[in-house]
Amino acid sequence: MNIKLHFSSTQKWCSLTKSLAHIGKIAAFGVVVNVPHFLMYEISPVEERNATDVAYRLTSFGESGLAEAYDLWLHCLALVVIPWILIFTLNILIILRVKDVGKKVFHNAMLHVREKTRRFENQLTGTLIFVSFTFLILTLLQCASQCVYMMDKRKHVVYAELFSFAQLGLVLYTSVNFFLYCLSSKRFRVELQDLLCLRCCCKNSSIVETFDDVPTEPEIDSAPASTAPEVGADADQSSSESGVFP
Repeated sequence: MNIKLHFSSTQKWCSLTKSLAHIGKIAAFGVVVNVPHFLMYEISPVEERNATDVAYRLTSFGESGLAEAYDLWLHCLALVVIPWILIFTLNILIILRVKDVGKKVFHNAMLHVREKTRRFENQLTGTLIFVSFTFLILTLLQCASQCVYMMDKRKHVVYAELFSFAQLGLVLYTSVNFFLYCLSSKRFRVELQDLLCLRCCCKNSSIVETFDDVPTEPEIDSAPASTAPEVGADADQSSSESGVFP
């Protein structure tokens, strides 16, 4: 009953409509909060620059202390550090939740279900650590290099190179993010097959057959007495599978 209520509350708060609405709000907020960046530069008049000069220059707003405060405190610290802390905290809570549910299932499950629970727990933990903490490390490096540069612009070359390296790491991470998930989890590899429409061509492949990581059950004897434990085992297995996915 607790498992059913948990899934009902999850579907209530994480429905497709609400997810799309939240994504739209985040995208709109991202556009609005970056509007001051469009006010920092203007095109230089042709008669005021040489052929080797850049075609833009700072506006009066871009040269003011308000623009520097916006870049440092809002765009660099608030919009990077706060999400960084949230992502780090939520990932830790997910790992603790998975381990807690795994322990409850482990004590009340059969041997083959325990092995499956342990494999799933290790796989999910490894995926979160491998993917999420890679992003956190690269984001922290970019934020630190930008903040240090804005506080001491005399060392522009050194900090610019460090910031460029951090930005390159984030761009590469964003480009291969999904493939990092695929490397660390078989379930994402199956989703990739669905995305590329490959599963319809390999329905009998071993990957599709082992989608749920369910071990092969032994053949049930024809004797009626031997069927009762197997039915109970299936019930325990199905209930534990529901508990594994919080």
